[in-house]
Amino acid sequence: MAATSITTVDVTGKFTLNKTMSGDIGKILAVQGVGWAKRKAATVGTITMSMKHFKDDSGVENLHVHSTVVGGITVGKEERVLDGVERPTDDPLVGPIVNCMKRVAVADLTVPFLKDGFTADTVENGVIHFSINSQPSNKYSWKLSQTCGLQDINGERRYVHHLKITSPTEDHEVLLVYDYLGPV
Repeated sequence: MAATSITTVDVTGKFTLNKTMSGDIGKILAVQGVGWAKRKAATVGTITMSMKHFKDDSGVENLHVHSTVVGGITVGKEERVLDGVERPTDDPLVGPIVNCMKRVAVADLTVPFLKDGFTADTVENGVIHFSINSQPSNKYSWKLSQTCGLQDINGERRYVHHLKITSPTEDHEVLLVYDYLGPV
């Protein structure tokens, strides 16, 4: 279903990955060192994201994401703060990382894949940008940049993630397209 009422100012809603319209997330997970069985589960299972986007008492954007697979099993719960502060964490799937999340003007992005194709209102309001790097203690070395916004795909307005991952030996760009399921 199209995300007709969603903008990057408020992406609150329930979404599921449209595997037919999306690229291969397995490439990203492989560079991050995720084993074959977990990559297969991620590409076969249906993952649903329930997102709540709001500003806290200080006026800082927050994005709380609760991800489940078929059957309602929780696979991730993240409380993201879009303030541009680097935060180290130990991710259960990919190991030690440093992540930084913020709103970015599309014009400020330098990588064409990360900025191309967004709707006029996404360009006007900016994209949600994630920068995630493996820490030196991580067995695998990689950098991931992700932009989130709205894009017209096959005549429908869709919530999308543009992902670009680089490592010393690989470079992949993957577009993830989501179906809007409705409000949370």
